[in-house]
Amino acid sequence: LKILDIGCGPVIAYVITAASYASEIVLSEYTASSRREITQWIHKDPSAHDWTPYFKYIVKDIEGKSDEEVALRQEKVRNAIKSVVASDFFKEPMMSPEYMVADYDIVQAMLCLEQSSSSKEDYVSTLKKMQALVKPGGKFLLYSQQKDELPSMATYHVTGTPFYFLRVSKEFVEKSLLSVGYSSVQAIPVDVPPCECKDGLCSFTLFIASKD
Repeated sequence: LKILDIGCGPVIAYVITAASYASEIVLSEYTASSRREITQWIHKDPSAHDWTPYFKYIVKDIEGKSDEEVALRQEKVRNAIKSVVASDFFKEPMMSPEYMVADYDIVQAMLCLEQSSSSKEDYVSTLKKMQALVKPGGKFLLYSQQKDELPSMATYHVTGTPFYFLRVSKEFVEKSLLSVGYSSVQAIPVDVPPCECKDGLCSFTLFIASKD
């Protein structure tokens, strides 16, 4: 499998399981600091974030495998990640041309579209760009944060700094995925406690969209 994780941030947690099946993983991210953090982890830089607790949770607790496999999986992830590239949803093309090809078996976007979109038009436009990268017969995985749609933006805080995200409903996301060309969409509620946003509750859903 060839997998593209787009808007990945400094995070490798979303490809820990995928590395057991993928021959190639491409990670794309807007900020240079996040790309640098991933590169440091790949090269075992002592200053890199230690993802071992995540590997233990996913490989040992969820998959039920051994401590030895936890260590092996870290190497599998490092070996599977072939490229860490810059991406900008609002540029054309949004990545270097050599990565803008419809040959990815899986394209995934995890908790990034709501944060990067300032309007529903932006949201749908980015979905369309991502859909063009999924090969026929492939899948698009969208891990999404939902909230009532009025007002249009909501906030959350990290160490006192406000961050904003676009409010979208489950129905809007499903309709948008179908509108950009996917043949079917499956919505799976993610079983985590709702987060407390500044002005109410949020929920999370994993959408799996199929492309004919």
